[in-house]
Amino acid sequence: MASTEEQAETAVVAVLEEPPRIAVMTNRNRLQVFTPTGGALGEAPEIVGVGRFLRTSPGWIAAATDRMILLYDARRNVSQRLDLSLVEVTHLAIRPDDYGVFIVQERDRIGRATLAGRWVWKKELRPPVEDIALGAGGLAALTTDDGHLTIYNPAGEPIGDYVADPVEPLCLVEAPSGAATELAWVSLARRNQVLRGHRCDGRVLWESPIPWEAWQLHRIGPLVVVSAPDGRALAYDGSGHAHSQGRAVAPPVAFGIGPGGEALRVVRQGEHLICSDLPGRVLWRTVAEEPLGPFAAGRPGVAALIGRSLAWFGVVEAP
Repeated sequence: MASTEEQAETAVVAVLEEPPRIAVMTNRNRLQVFTPTGGALGEAPEIVGVGRFLRTSPGWIAAATDRMILLYDARRNVSQRLDLSLVEVTHLAIRPDDYGVFIVQERDRIGRATLAGRWVWKKELRPPVEDIALGAGGLAALTTDDGHLTIYNPAGEPIGDYVADPVEPLCLVEAPSGAATELAWVSLARRNQVLRGHRCDGRVLWESPIPWEAWQLHRIGPLVVVSAPDGRALAYDGSGHAHSQGRAVAPPVAFGIGPGGEALRVVRQGEHLICSDLPGRVLWRTVAEEPLGPFAAGRPGVAALIGRSLAWFGVVEAP
């Protein structure tokens, strides 16, 4: 899977839920795709640029650098480079089936593009972008350093704006699956320790206090999870109610969803890879005979690089 230890250690990994696929990109900048049974589905053409990140959407995987984006259609097992001239891509969100791609360059130039590489709209902002998300109905949302949450319609016109008070950059995700139709976005005010649910135009639907400073916001199925730098975590549903809480653990950490809709946490502790629910009930653990590298979790399971090889674990199955 990886030809050198350096490739394995610096790779990025993602799990696609529908259909179940594992995506890996090493410093060769080639997307590799596998099935949960270990089948290799091929390797995409190289993309140029620096940095590597992966994004997923039902049926699709995006592999990107700061200068190029490649889309992989998991249903047809084909890939394509986006024919766009890009400079310093900092944020990327994808919904190829009904939106296309939402791209931020240099943190202040935003735009929507089609899979054919045509810009639908482009804008330049004054404040730098903090976070982005795509929602239903062709809506795109972003937060900026000046505390704004701004929502754009499919044509790129702003249709709503919310300003955090006190002002701070907000983390942002699309509403979790199964949430009330009124809920479109969830934002996190890190320093002010507030989680908010927003309508499609940015108006606040609910607020939930967080007992400590959370610095990351994750959308996992029907839940959103906030996590602190020390590994503490809280899972909330689409109504803003806390479901479960996890104690501090040393990073790195990946979050997934169990078959019953519960939040799961995967942690690496030395040679151990451990999957548990947030309260700490261990579902499984494995001991690696080679160095544990990057890993990712999703509803289908957990993918991890062990040495130069890719390993797969079912979410609730003992290795």
